[in-house]
Amino acid sequence: MRVFVVCLALLTSLPAGAYELYKSPDNPDASLHWRTDTVMLVFDDLAPEELVSEVAAEECEDSFAVWSQLTCGEVFSPFTFNFEGFIHGRQVGYNEDPSATNENLVIWIQDGAKWHHGPGVLALTSLTYDTNTGQIVDGDLEMNDAEFFFSLSANSSQVDVKNTIVHEAGHFLGLDHSFIPQFTMFAKAPFGETTKRDLHPDDIAGFCALYGPEGYSTLEQWGQSPPPSSCSVGLNKSGPWWPIGGVLLMLLVFRCVRGRAELH
Repeated sequence: MRVFVVCLALLTSLPAGAYELYKSPDNPDASLHWRTDTVMLVFDDLAPEELVSEVAAEECEDSFAVWSQLTCGEVFSPFTFNFEGFIHGRQVGYNEDPSATNENLVIWIQDGAKWHHGPGVLALTSLTYDTNTGQIVDGDLEMNDAEFFFSLSANSSQVDVKNTIVHEAGHFLGLDHSFIPQFTMFAKAPFGETTKRDLHPDDIAGFCALYGPEGYSTLEQWGQSPPPSSCSVGLNKSGPWWPIGGVLLMLLVFRCVRGRAELH
């Protein structure tokens, strides 16, 4: 077992660039990707305190669906997220035991003692993937409901659910941060922001690089799926309070990459 850490520096003077894809630290040519166009997800049955479970689940489904009906060039390239209902008592993570059952989990953390990613962290997506090929085998999304108030129509003191989950769904697919503020995959968001609900053409280009007709995840490129090894992706703390247009807004940093362990 080897532990490794790869983090993105989030600075105020980053160069402009196009979409970014997560890469395996063991193989820089391997972009993280699902080797399927259909991924199953389940919801933890503990709803956010400010929303009814079914309403939160529906908004989550709508958010993931933003990435589901895209056209790459002139080719319709659907990617389907199927939600299989609610589940109780599951934990984030991946069990390598062949007899274990692993789910792709969406969970709202209400107890601050159970949020282990630091204060100011809005949401975190963990991916388990094969470090040789980049094939994703498991994904979990945690929402920090202990610290933030989520809303379906957020105001200046709230966090918009769809704005957050559309961004995290991009990470779920294998997209890294963009350095362009207008893009969905930009790393920061002020309270009340809703612009990440809709994908920018650059975000779509990143999706197509992975899942389009000539994308990285095509079955012809890899043949049979290799056996998975384990690693996870993490998230970094939020930025400080920034003055924007004379109003102080807290910029929420969604994540950096932090691999925890690799199995051989």
